[in-house]
Amino acid sequence: MKYIVTGATGHIGNNLVRYLLNKNQLVKVLVRRENDISLAGLACEVVVGDLSDREFLENAIEEDSIVVHSLGMIDITNKYVDELMKVNFEMTISIVQACIKKKVRKFIYISSTDAINKDQGLIKDPTSFDLEGLNNYYAISKAMGSDYVLKTLRQGLLKGCIVCPSCVLGINDFKVSSQGSVIKKQLNRKIAMSTKGHYNFVDVDNIADAIYKISINEVDEVYLLTGIDVDVNTLFKTIFKCLNRKARIIYFPLWIVKIGLLFMPIYYKVTKQKPIFTKMTIDTINKDITFDCSKAIHDFDYVETNFEELIKKTIEWFSNN
Repeated sequence: MKYIVTGATGHIGNNLVRYLLNKNQLVKVLVRRENDISLAGLACEVVVGDLSDREFLENAIEEDSIVVHSLGMIDITNKYVDELMKVNFEMTISIVQACIKKKVRKFIYISSTDAINKDQGLIKDPTSFDLEGLNNYYAISKAMGSDYVLKTLRQGLLKGCIVCPSCVLGINDFKVSSQGSVIKKQLNRKIAMSTKGHYNFVDVDNIADAIYKISINEVDEVYLLTGIDVDVNTLFKTIFKCLNRKARIIYFPLWIVKIGLLFMPIYYKVTKQKPIFTKMTIDTINKDITFDCSKAIHDFDYVETNFEELIKKTIEWFSNN
């Protein structure tokens, strides 16, 4: 049995490839360019090509393989509409169609909790992906991709599963995700700036473990792969604790932060830094929602996240790399 992974140079993708190789599985990765540091030294088959090209996909995807579609684009600035739609929606259609034609054994699509249109209350495994209520293009594009995959599964054209991770942290974050940037920036700082808000954080190792278990078990159509809900203050306190430093946190009321957001694009442009605090991120961390991943725990022994251990090993990885 062979696993074929798209988005293998991303945070979830490269950790999944490592996990599968440690399980002595055959792994082929479909990438857009060669010699990415995320895959350096890994004993996987690397195939370079255009993932929007149906002919390339049909040649690269093998019959009876397990395809994990991890490729995705995240944009917290809400600017790159065309690119988001191309990568998160149009490429998903192309890959699904190629998988149908090649009669793959199982198709696993990595979506996001952001694709779920709910602003308050308890969120369980979704049964649909509707666009109403979604207010940023990343969420919309992921919901459209998820909806297409879900309809394909229900029509019996593919056998597989959709997983919805929350905010992913952990090791091997080579391209430094937005959430990873928050931790990395604190390595050499003694003060953190906090505000109102909370989010759900999940260990990338637990995501890789869950995807493998889904690949070898009979499962349902959609699963939340979430972790621990943490407020912004606790996040920074935990970072300082793992750094063995006294917590020095300056709290800014939400109304001041929203005023500051007007000037953040200029700041990021001048400093040439990757955006972290944007309207999208502030809106996201101030949704009154919680997640219930109990079905994944019941169905395939999904491993729950230990938040302090997650922060500790993320810090250690950034420090060493």
